Amino acid sequence: MLSLPNGEKGEGIFQRRIGGGGVEVQFKTDRRRAVNVVGVDESAQYGTIQEAINDLPKEGGEVFVKEGTYTIETSININKDNIILRGASWGALIQGSATFPNVPLVLSAGKDNLIIDNIQIGGTKGINGIDFDSCDNCVISNCKMSNASADGIDIDNCENVTVRNCLCLNTSSDAGIFLKSTSKFCIVENNRMISCKIQLEGADKCIVSKNMTDGNTHDGIIYLSGAANNNIISNNQIHNGDTYCIYLEGGNDYNVIEGNRCAVGRTGVEIEAGSDKTLVTGNNCVGCTNAVVDAGTNTTAANNTT
Repeated sequence: MLSLPNGEKGEGIFQRRIGGGGVEVQFKTDRRRAVNVVGVDESAQYGTIQEAINDLPKEGGEVFVKEGTYTIETSININKDNIILRGASWGALIQGSATFPNVPLVLSAGKDNLIIDNIQIGGTKGINGIDFDSCDNCVISNCKMSNASADGIDIDNCENVTVRNCLCLNTSSDAGIFLKSTSKFCIVENNRMISCKIQLEGADKCIVSKNMTDGNTHDGIIYLSGAANNNIISNNQIHNGDTYCIYLEGGNDYNVIEGNRCAVGRTGVEIEAGSDKTLVTGNNCVGCTNAVVDAGTNTTAANNTT
C-alpha cells in the first residue's frame, strides 16, 4: 500500500528500491485513498491484482493496473467494500489460463461501492467476465469485455449498478450485459455490443438507453424475460437483429420501449402473450418487416414506423 513515511495518507512520494542495489522507483500517493500499483515487471509494487486488493485497508482504496497481460489461475475476488479496480488502458488485459476453471474471471459478492474502470477482461476461459452478486452502488465503465465463454458482465441481485461506455463482443451465451435476479435501479447506457445482446431477466425499474448493438444471431438484441418489470428501453441503436430487435417474453409487465432505432430484423419489437401494459412508442424500425408484433395484453403502441 502506498503511504507517507509517517504512515499517513496524503499526496507525496513513496520510494521503493527494487533488488539489492537495484533501481529506485517512485510512486505517488493519493490524499483520498490508498493506491496499490500492479505491473508485469518490477516497476510496480505488486505482481498480481489479487495481492494488491488483499493488501488494501478494510476501508478500501484503488488498485491501478499497468499495461500488460495478467493471466490468472483463479478468479480475482474483490473482497472489500469501496474498491476501485482501474486499468491504465485496454492494454491492461485480464485473462484466464489454459487450466482456468468455469468460474468468473473477476467477481464480487456482497460488497458495495465498487468501480471497475478502463480495463480489458477477455479470453475464452471463465463463465463470466465480471460477476457482481448482491453488490450495490457500483459502476463498471470504459471496459472491454471480449470472448467470454458465458456473459460479459453479469449483474445478479444488485441495486444501483451502472454499466456505461463499455465494449462487449463475442460472448458465447450471447449476453454481453445481463441484469438478473431482481436487480433494481440499474442503468445500462452508452455501451457498444457486437455479436451479443443486453438481457434483463427479472430486473426491475432499470434503464437501458443509448446503447449500440450489432450482429446478434439470437432472438432479441435487447431481451426481456423472467418478470422483468417497470423498465425503460429507450434511444438505443439496434442493427442486424436476426429475428427480433427488442423481444419481450411472456410475463414482463409495465415496460416502456420508446425512441429506439431498429434496423434490419424480422420485427422491431416483439411482445409475447402474458406480457401486460407495455408502452411502445416512437420506435423507428428501418428495414424490418414489422415495427411491432404484439400478443400481449393492454399494450399501447403509437408512432412506430418501418
